[in-house]
Amino acid sequence: MNKTAIIVTCVVAVAIVAIAAAAVLLMQEGDSGYRSSDSTGRLMIMGNANNDDYLDQKDVDALVKLKNVSNWAEDHPLADANNDGRITDADVEMVKRMVKREAMDIYYAYSSDSGLVISKVAYPVKNFLMVGDDVSIALQSISATSKCKGVAVSDFSDPINSWVGSLARIGDKSTAADVALATNVADKDTVLITSAASRYLTNQDAFELAGIKVIRMNLGTGTSGNIAANYGILTMGYLLGLEDKANDVVKFSDDVIKKVQDKVAGLPDSKKAKAIVANRTANISGKSSEYYYIAKLAGARNMIDENTSHTSFNVSKGDDWLYGVDVDTILHFTSLGYGVADKASTFSNYDANFKLTDAYKAGKYYLMNANMPTAIGVAFSAAAMYPDLFENGFGYGILNEYIQKYTCLPSGYDARTSGAFFFMGS
Repeated sequence: MNKTAIIVTCVVAVAIVAIAAAAVLLMQEGDSGYRSSDSTGRLMIMGNANNDDYLDQKDVDALVKLKNVSNWAEDHPLADANNDGRITDADVEMVKRMVKREAMDIYYAYSSDSGLVISKVAYPVKNFLMVGDDVSIALQSISATSKCKGVAVSDFSDPINSWVGSLARIGDKSTAADVALATNVADKDTVLITSAASRYLTNQDAFELAGIKVIRMNLGTGTSGNIAANYGILTMGYLLGLEDKANDVVKFSDDVIKKVQDKVAGLPDSKKAKAIVANRTANISGKSSEYYYIAKLAGARNMIDENTSHTSFNVSKGDDWLYGVDVDTILHFTSLGYGVADKASTFSNYDANFKLTDAYKAGKYYLMNANMPTAIGVAFSAAAMYPDLFENGFGYGILNEYIQKYTCLPSGYDARTSGAFFFMGS
């Protein structure tokens, strides 16, 4: 009998009332199955003292040690469970309760346009409203749709939003919602989940005044050296009581990135593509952009450094600076949804600014759908830049696997023919 089975037997023999708590611990600490080795603090729940993807006994143990450490915040920014600026016995006791998944007020964090924000919420989140296309995709991936009471997205006819059905529509934009429509369907437990970006839900104060807690979370495309949405997915998975599903989604993302990086790891700088990343219509992604690191994850050299004063390249406004940059590849991301599109006109809507570049003339301008999870965008980018390293259809194979496992799209949906995800040409 393995260690897990012995512990279960002992717990049952001692007290039936302890079974639920023990089951949680065993699920997290069992000696079989996958456990992420990431330690970058992707689970942004305050009390995650050891910066891994889980809230468990290891955090309790870490907090006990941190009580006597004066500069704990530098290496353990999520350790302060009760958010009072100190590590004390109160944090230890709070995390013990959190490990048991007791209903209680807890603190979570997210990265905003201006830095890290810490906020309080009642755990577990029982039901929610949501605002945002990427939020819809992310919450589908962790099977959270049954907890949703109302939705605001840019296109209700997009097949990726087919799960909405007869749910209340609280807005018809990806970035905004109507307070009156929301309060019609909200109850005392309802929260509203939206993007961390400040352009989303600019009337947040009105929602809070109406008694609807707003949870902002990093759930969209982009990366700051690590996949940004993985932070939001793990954190929302915890808040919604869907941790197993969230960890499965993030494992999928991690596996894709590892597969790509294993392929490109041996490339010398002289063989790496000299790339830039563009987003929306004419934005250029410097290091301050969430898209910048996609090129690096895909094995390219990003030729726009952090000091660039250029944030866009628009030929209709006379811009010509890009012609002087040593670039042989352009990776362009923009949101295209999951519906059928006129691919020729879609491509022409976005390639106009780059037609005179050497990269475009050489057939190395690639337009990709930013509504794909970031890891899949990395896969498409890497396969486009290094076709000899990847099998034909590498990106589409991964995208279709993701669609079947983690979305509400119908089983017959094929990304190659049913949507607009990847374009290349000159």
